[in-house]
Amino acid sequence: MKRALIAGLACALAACVARDPNPLIAATDAQFAKAIGNLPFLGCEGPLFGIDEGSGAAARRAACEQGLQKRAADAGIQQAVSSSDIGDPRVRARYNQLIKR
Repeated sequence: MKRALIAGLACALAACVARDPNPLIAATDAQFAKAIGNLPFLGCEGPLFGIDEGSGAAARRAACEQGLQKRAADAGIQQAVSSSDIGDPRVRARYNQLIKR
């Protein structure tokens, strides 16, 4: 009986833990990798992380954001990913860690 009560309380507490409002930070490692791991291959690393400021950069960034939003949904990230979510410095740091920079 005590074990069941403790397990129930643990589950209730886990459900109450605040998740990060940025869905890319709150995502599991597998979801994050599926959503964002192929940016260099797609040519989106520069536009999304502000490295590419050349002509047509705004249009390229918009296309890359839309693609990332679709891949995030396909990866099982429930919350919509916004431009500000993508621009969060923690996302770039997590991405750099994923590709081991």
